[in-house]
Amino acid sequence: MDEFPAFFPHVKNSFMDGTQRPVQRPKDGRNRKRCHSGKKKAHTRKNLVSSDENKTVLLLSPTKNGRVHDKKRMDKESWMEFIQPHLMCRFDEGFQGLQGPNVTRPKKKPKGTALTHEKKEQNRTISGIRMINEHAMAGIERLCSTWHVYRNHKGRDDTFMLPASALRNFHLECT
Repeated sequence: MDEFPAFFPHVKNSFMDGTQRPVQRPKDGRNRKRCHSGKKKAHTRKNLVSSDENKTVLLLSPTKNGRVHDKKRMDKESWMEFIQPHLMCRFDEGFQGLQGPNVTRPKKKPKGTALTHEKKEQNRTISGIRMINEHAMAGIERLCSTWHVYRNHKGRDDTFMLPASALRNFHLECT
């Protein structure tokens, strides 16, 4: 992360989100519980993906169990420490609690009240801009084996997502 500005000097906006992919159900009960994602109602593994406004995949986190929340993963990876002041970071609602002048995320509805019309419009605008990252992740998942059930050894899934991300970036450079 220290080398981020050197590798990507042209990047002004960074979009971050998590992606999950299904894995085979673990036989061990403890691992079964760790891999089960309540959101997907399946056994999954998760990566955090960061992309720029051209849908280029900039960063890919190590693959972890699907049970861990995106914000908790980002805190453990300590990515926010290395974010430069000139870089605008855009997150989804799952990253509540991140603060800073260069952090943008949708506003959460206050407990017991509704969002104002202006805040709803802001959320629509922010969500529309964030679709760039969703398209980047969909580009990774064009490699069909990334969204089929992963049946290989648990330690090899990083060696699987990195080439998929690299192929996505190569495709963008060639078109």
